[in-house]
Amino acid sequence: MAIIDNVLKKYDTKGSDKKSSLSVKIDANLYRDIDTVCNHLGISKSQLVADIIEASGISKKAEEIMALKEEKNTSRVSNAENFSHLKTIQEIDKQGE
Repeated sequence: MAIIDNVLKKYDTKGSDKKSSLSVKIDANLYRDIDTVCNHLGISKSQLVADIIEASGISKKAEEIMALKEEKNTSRVSNAENFSHLKTIQEIDKQGE
């Protein structure tokens, strides 16, 4: 319930962001509950769901995942650079044979 309370507090200062579309199939009872809350607050179902997802911390988790991926990519490039001289040594050895 705390997530919903935090989301609803945001409507006092909510700004406008670029939007994308997402379709979700939900239980009829859940849809009715969402519809009831949204009608009472005068907000769209899309906005409520988007804010609940945002409040869940998914953006922070996505940032962490992207940082880990970037770190792995940087590490791979670094390893390739660190061992690139071995290829040159191997080529020289083959030429000397």
